[in-house]
Amino acid sequence: MKKQARKPAKALKKVSKKAAKKLAKRVAKAGSALEKRVRLLEDIEEISKLKARYCNYVDGGWDRPTHDYDGVASIFTEDGVWEAIPTIRAETREGIREYFRKAQDISLAFHRITNPIIEVNGNQATGNWHVLVALTHPNGKAVWIGGIYNDEFVRTAEGWKFKKLSFTFAFNVPYEKGWGPGEYYLRRDRGQADQGEAAGGNGSGAASEDRGE
Repeated sequence: MKKQARKPAKALKKVSKKAAKKLAKRVAKAGSALEKRVRLLEDIEEISKLKARYCNYVDGGWDRPTHDYDGVASIFTEDGVWEAIPTIRAETREGIREYFRKAQDISLAFHRITNPIIEVNGNQATGNWHVLVALTHPNGKAVWIGGIYNDEFVRTAEGWKFKKLSFTFAFNVPYEKGWGPGEYYLRRDRGQADQGEAAGGNGSGAASEDRGE
């Protein structure tokens, strides 16, 4: 009877060891997945802070000069790129520093960024933001600038850095005038006006274009 009692005990012990191993694997897998999720959230938070830091460096005019060129340069990689499509481009950290040094004669800049879409893939990431800027040119002319940032980031030994910061204009208009209709609709209306003139009529597009101005 004792031998018979031992056999189920041994079998139970083996089953318990297998169950424990399976459980350990499941815990390890869950822990690894959780670690990845936590790291992803931390990366997104760090990239968000990096973008906010950029805005803080370029903004000013009320309590400090605008365009802290050393600060801006410090958050780019050595081969980084800053561009405002399609006309302005600065390359390398030193080139970016020099560009922003010249921009210090802008007497006021205030960036408001929203709608973040940040995608992380290992040690690389991309970011997309909307931005609205209140800015005063050196000649005293105040303007509204709106557009989209499409940025590239890399993880470095010093943390996340900009590999490329790319800005595309949606509008760049005098403060007094405001932004009016979008450029897409102005182009469409001009096209309608041209079609109307080609047909020998007054063209409803011409009236639309007048409203746009």
